[in-house]
Amino acid sequence: MKKNNKPFITILSIALAFVVIGGVLMGVGLSQGGDIRLRQNYVGIFGFPSWDKDETSNEVHNYTVNSNVTKLTVEIDTADVDVVYGSEFKITTRHINKSEISFEENGNNATFVAKSRTWSTSNEKEVQLTIPSHVKDLDLSLDLGDLDITGGFNLSNLNVKVNAGDVDIENMMVETANIDLDLGDFDFSGDFTKAFTYDNNAGDSDINLRNLQSYYDLDVSGSLGSFEIGDQTLSSINGGYKQSNNTGRLLKVNVDLGDLTIEFMDMDD
Repeated sequence: MKKNNKPFITILSIALAFVVIGGVLMGVGLSQGGDIRLRQNYVGIFGFPSWDKDETSNEVHNYTVNSNVTKLTVEIDTADVDVVYGSEFKITTRHINKSEISFEENGNNATFVAKSRTWSTSNEKEVQLTIPSHVKDLDLSLDLGDLDITGGFNLSNLNVKVNAGDVDIENMMVETANIDLDLGDFDFSGDFTKAFTYDNNAGDSDINLRNLQSYYDLDVSGSLGSFEIGDQTLSSINGGYKQSNNTGRLLKVNVDLGDLTIEFMDMDD
């Protein structure tokens, strides 16, 4: 007996028609200056994601931090983040809904969390942290976005974790730093006095330090890429590159995939 496929074909035709009509309407909306805004919500006992239409806030939110705070913890899902040096302790956000932000102070510690799952093609999320000199510990994690730290900081501890995005740290003085980057390029200029640990799964890295190479102990490893350490250019460091000067200032670097450059101050500088 021959199976009747007409009902199935009819349903499939209707579904395809809805897809085509939806695409046409979306194209018309975008051509008229619209954009796509989506929010990811987690539903069900297994936390599967679903997507719903939502609006992205265009408001600017400011948070003033007490002058007794010495440690700042920052957790952000998606945004471009600028950390700048200034006389006033302030946090400013753009295009992030206020309902998705939490901020609290507890003694000398302050915690800022922006768990925003809204994505827009036109409104880029931004967070600016203005940090004065009395802040000595900065702990920052970012899921997706670029991170820039500029302005001449002098910190005791710097901890940075970025899953995907470029990281640029300029003119930084720190005692101990721990930088973990899954995917993205990394640039650092400045110096450290105790330990600097850096790990990157995929991306190019440039570390520029302010003292002679003999001022540091080195522990460098990498898999695929070119490696420039001081005045040496190496095609491979699969076995690791170590240099012990008994300085008590350890630079420990691992780059799985990408080019690595470590520059030191020249004797003539």
